[in-house]
Amino acid sequence: MKVTFIRVPAAAKFGRHVLSRDFHVGICAQPMGSLVSCYRDKIRGEVDGYTYFTIRPGVANCLSRFDAFIAGMPFYERVIAVASIGDEDADSHFRSQHSFLTNALGELAVDFVGRYENLLSDFQSVQQTVGMLAIELPCVQVARPANRYVEYYTAETRSLVGNRFHKDIELFGYEFDAS
Repeated sequence: MKVTFIRVPAAAKFGRHVLSRDFHVGICAQPMGSLVSCYRDKIRGEVDGYTYFTIRPGVANCLSRFDAFIAGMPFYERVIAVASIGDEDADSHFRSQHSFLTNALGELAVDFVGRYENLLSDFQSVQQTVGMLAIELPCVQVARPANRYVEYYTAETRSLVGNRFHKDIELFGYEFDAS
């Protein structure tokens, strides 16, 4: 899972505007699709130039501390592994996103939650809200085209992911998109 924060400092100048306080932004991603993306990048190595497999060949360095991740493992085994590792031990690539975006009471601790699926339009909304000059987001990491994420799932893995990420699914209003 990848959650990105944009912290706009108090009294920052954006064009003619000056913010009177910090504006905290979090970007979350749909958990079911994000797990497929992470699998393709961190286990399958399908994103050229971004994943390093030097510590344990076939497993991205960021996941190499987990014995549960094995080179070439099928997706369903990856889901079982992720489901067995709680947020307190999880790597940021598969930690529940609410753990980054909520306070100790479980309340949202950011002013705006955007979605990776709507990154360009949500970023434009933030730019307008804070009076930021329009800039274009660069496309940095691109995977080869793949099947839709739903095609990776069985009823069992869908249930495991639904249970493991139930707070994210509820808080951010995600659904398993079967369309």
